[in-house]
Parts: sequence; structure tokens; C-alpha cells
Amino acid sequence: MLIQDERFFEILDGGLETGLHSPGETPFFTSAYFHTSRAIKNELIFAGFSDIDLIAVEGFARAVNTAELLKNEEHTRLLLKYIKRTERAPELMGISDRFFAITRNDVLEN
Repeated sequence: MLIQDERFFEILDGGLETGLHSPGETPFFTSAYFHTSRAIKNELIFAGFSDIDLIAVEGFARAVNTAELLKNEEHTRLLLKYIKRTERAPELMGISDRFFAITRNDVLEN
């Protein structure tokens, strides 16, 4: 269990500080970099993009039993309604595994 292994806390602390998930010789996930929404926007700006609109793909739905909710039409409607209402909420971006970035590229457009 993760919370019983002291090595995991070191990995977690490092990841929260730097975004780099580096498990080394432990069995915990793979090496990865976890972006903040601010870091994603900064990288897009650096690449020449503007008018950046980040949209969380899963959003909070990642934390609920979507398989069960999708069995019921009314529950599906409510799930989709609240995903839509929260997909751009900056304070909820971190819960989503994936994002869409809708942008303009002024360099390519000129």
C-alpha cells in the first residue's frame, strides 16, 4: 500500500514540488512529468500560441463511478451537465488526466 511505504512519500513530495515523478528503483508507476495548467499555458505561449483555452477531458468524473452512472439515462445527463459546467474551472484542472488546448498560433496564421 502506497501510504505504508516511506519511499512513496519521497517520490510524492518531489513530484508535488517539481512536477517530476521519478520512482527510481521502486515499483511505483513510471517516470513522468505532471504539468500544472499554468505550466501548460506557459509552454503553449512559448511555442507561439495565444488565446489559450484549456478544457479538462475527464475533470471530476475521474473520481466517480462513471460506469455505474452511464447505466442510467438521467444520471448520464447529470454527469455530462456537471462535467461541462466544471471543465474550465482552474481549481479542478489537476484532477483530470488529460486536457484539450484550444489556441491560435499567430506565427502560422501570418
